[in-house]
Formats: sequence, C-alpha cells, structure tokens
Amino acid sequence: MVVTGSVAIAGIALSPMAIADFGAVTATTAVNIRTSPSLRGNVVGVLYTGQKLTQVAPITNGWVPVSYGGQTRYIASAYLLGAKLTAVSPATNDKGTTGQAWTTAVLNVRPFASINNTPIGLLQKGAPVTLTGLVSGQFSQITYGDGLAWVATSYLSSAKPDSEGNTTLIVGSVRAKTALAVRTAAGDDTGAADIPGGTVLPTTGRKSTSLTEVVWQNARVWVTSYWVEALSNSSPSVPTVPSTIGTRYATTDVNVRSGPGTSYSIVGSLPQGGETQVTGTVTNGFAAVVVDGATRWVSAQYLSSTKPAPLNPSPPVGGDGLNLRGSSGLAGLEPNARNIVNVIASKWGLTTFYGVRADPLPDHPSGHAVDAMIPNYRSASQNALGWEIASYLRANARALGVQYVIWDQKIWNIARDKEGWRSMADRGGDTANHKDHVHVTTVGL
Repeated sequence: MVVTGSVAIAGIALSPMAIADFGAVTATTAVNIRTSPSLRGNVVGVLYTGQKLTQVAPITNGWVPVSYGGQTRYIASAYLLGAKLTAVSPATNDKGTTGQAWTTAVLNVRPFASINNTPIGLLQKGAPVTLTGLVSGQFSQITYGDGLAWVATSYLSSAKPDSEGNTTLIVGSVRAKTALAVRTAAGDDTGAADIPGGTVLPTTGRKSTSLTEVVWQNARVWVTSYWVEALSNSSPSVPTVPSTIGTRYATTDVNVRSGPGTSYSIVGSLPQGGETQVTGTVTNGFAAVVVDGATRWVSAQYLSSTKPAPLNPSPPVGGDGLNLRGSSGLAGLEPNARNIVNVIASKWGLTTFYGVRADPLPDHPSGHAVDAMIPNYRSASQNALGWEIASYLRANARALGVQYVIWDQKIWNIARDKEGWRSMADRGGDTANHKDHVHVTTVGL
C-alpha cells in the first residue's frame, strides 16, 4: 500500500551536492555582514541587492557563513537566495540521495524562491524533476528547460509515484550507521548488505518490531532500526520583524545598540532628525526600535514624537566654491559625490544636501553618498522635479560615477540597469522611503 501526501524530502536536501558544494548566495536586499551568527555580531560590511558571496559552511541557527575579506562572516539567511540547508557537516562525507524527485501535486515553477513572483511554468502531479542541491526557505532549485527555477519543497517526493500517481509521504530522514540489509517487506528475514554505511535515507515513519521503512533507489524498503539514527529536519529560524506603534525622531546624534544598556555593543547610530520605528517597549531607559528588520535599542531620552527642525549650521562650502546653507557633511565627501552636489545645485538650484554622517550602511560614513533634499516634496511639481533629477543621474551614471539612485520609494542600480526602477518595501516614513530626497551613492575614484 502506498501512502499519499506532501513531503518534506529531508533526504533530498541532504544530497552530496548540498553537503559538499555550497556555492554562492545572493542578497535580496541590503543586508549586514557580521562577525558572528547573531544580531550582537559586529557589522563589518553590507551585501547589496543582487550581490553575491560564497557560502563556506552549513547554515547555523538561521545565519549563513560566507567568505568575506578572507575570513568567515555571517549573514541572516532570510535575506539571501541560494543558501543550502544541511543537517550535517561537510566533514562527515555522508552519501545522500540523488537529485531525482517527483511532484505530489500540480506545482508552479517560479524564477525565484518566493511566492511573490509570477510562475514561469506548471508541473503536473507525478512529474519528475532534477534537484540542484540549492534550497532557499521553503523552496528547492530544479533544472528547468535550459536553465534553473524554483518549486515548493513541500510538494516534492523522493519516491517515484505508483501506477495511480500516488507518492510516498516522507516524514524525516535517517543515516545508516553501518552497511544495511535491504528487506522488501517487514516480515522478510532475507536480505543483502545493499545500502552503504553513512547513507542518508528518507523515512516514511512506519516501523515494525525491529525494522524501519525507508526509501532506497526510489522504492520503499525495510532496514534494521538499530543500525540507523534519526536526523534533525528542523529548518533555520527566520528573523521576524517586530510589530511597531509609530515613528520617533532623534533629538541629537544617538547610538543604536544591540541591547537595552550601555554595556551592549553599538551596531549603528541615528543622526539628529533621523527617524526610526518604535515597538512601545522601554527597558532600563532604552526604547526598543526596529532597524533593518531587527530589534535594536536607543536611549529613550533622545527620541521625540515631533520631527525636529532641520539643522542649520554655519554654511559649509561645497565643491567648486558652492555655498550651501542648511547642508551638512559635505566637507568629507569623495570626489564623485562632491561633483554630484555641484551638478544638482547648479543645474536645479537645490541648496540642502546631506553627505557624511553616521549610519549602519557604509555609503554615507565613507563619503560616497549624498541626499539631495526636495522642498515641498509632496506637491506634484516637486515630485516631478525629483524624478527629473533622478532620471538625469541614471542617464549620466557612467560619466558621473553613479552606482545607484533612490527616489520616491524606487531604486535603480547601474549593475541592474535593464530592470529599470524597482519598487522598494515600505520602511514606515517619507524620509526612510526616500520621498523627500534623492539619494545617490557613487563609486570611488
């Protein structure tokens, strides 16, 4: 009798390819690179949307070890595509199942590992697929036509369907502690040492007095329970975004910490006037805020529900002698960024720019980024002005040394020029969504 249903195919996820060859991971958004697999790990860099790094070890509690600067660093798996889930270390050299699998239902084929993109095809129930070994969240990568695509893992089976199209329900996986004799039925006492020791086998969960049913070479067989050990099928935890109650503004430059106290590490900072989302929790005088989708802490006394007036320091001098009142951080800009200020100020008459400032991302602190503030940005005419500036920067990106531009909750990157302006997630406010300023990040000379 064949058991029907969906499948976790833990055995397939543990194929030799998934264990021995980790390959590259790709960022789905700008995400921090840390020194340890924890939100308390120091931020040493940023992987931007579409950029890749090499995964060097199995996922650890929702964090992907990558090679960065010649050292092992960590990135949250929720923001990566292509990270491989594995239950064992590559050093164990386990012999996993092959990459063959079958669909247990009519199944969408997608270009990326997410339900938020349009399917590019449809597989019928019982259709065979070939897995590459890459797993991202609840999706597995398959070969499709002349390329690669993604399908939901829960609708795959490692056992070939029977004549009626039914597939075996896999509930976990076991590893052979020694060579195993294969029995075609629970009461069959005969068998040969057909399964090599160390092999990872999907299991149906069915057991007799001393035997366990597993899937071997696309068939259900029985092996001695004593000589197999269960493997964990738990997926890495995915960081969740805490709920928030509103926006607060920094009344001065203030540190952002990993915990509620000065003994916790500094993971970034908010500039005066910078906005953040608060959760409503206050501990030891520190307010819990949400930064990059994670809970952080800021001294509550430096947060206000009222947006402060813009800074108006003594007017700095921009490149080529431009006197820009109301601007700040221009003196430390790199040449390409200083030139952007001069171009926008002279061509469109804008006077308020923000350059070098503290920020968890490296663009502004390094002097490679500029925010060109758009006055009365909510009006149709000023919104059009912002788009005129943003479009000019895109059209002249190579001449001006522009890496990417953000305006009106849209982003354009020179490396992904063919995709045009891409929508960004709602970050909770006009400044965070880049509706009141055009952000420009430049390349270094």
